[in-house]
Amino acid sequence: MELKGSVILTSSTTRTSGVVSDIAFQVTSAAGGESIDLTPGKTLIKYTDSTQSKIFQSTAGFTVTALGTADVDKLLERNEVYEFQMIDLETGAGSGNDTLTNLLQTNMKFTIEVIPPTGAVLFIQRTTPVFLDATTSLH
Repeated sequence: MELKGSVILTSSTTRTSGVVSDIAFQVTSAAGGESIDLTPGKTLIKYTDSTQSKIFQSTAGFTVTALGTADVDKLLERNEVYEFQMIDLETGAGSGNDTLTNLLQTNMKFTIEVIPPTGAVLFIQRTTPVFLDATTSLH
């Protein structure tokens, strides 16, 4: 599996600018790769920044959506694209999984690891800019 395109941050409209509410990114099958089950619970997302390391493992923490001609079985196959969306990150109050304890804000380095049930882990590392628009693209 590999990243397709940018990582997209959405800033909360209920808070001042500078707090990320959602992170979205798209994945596609790597050349010659086998099918991967992206169902939350089978595929995990590990989020890490300088203050925390969290596991997102259910639909309470992230969603997976088929795009374009991809079927809706959540099985990433050749020529398919799926979008992951880590949701409701601005709540910033959870001590368990599927939520952040500390908010993702401006000028912070973070990593996301997509851990499938089989195959290689997809590693994404980005830094938020010094100001967040309603939607921010991180290349």
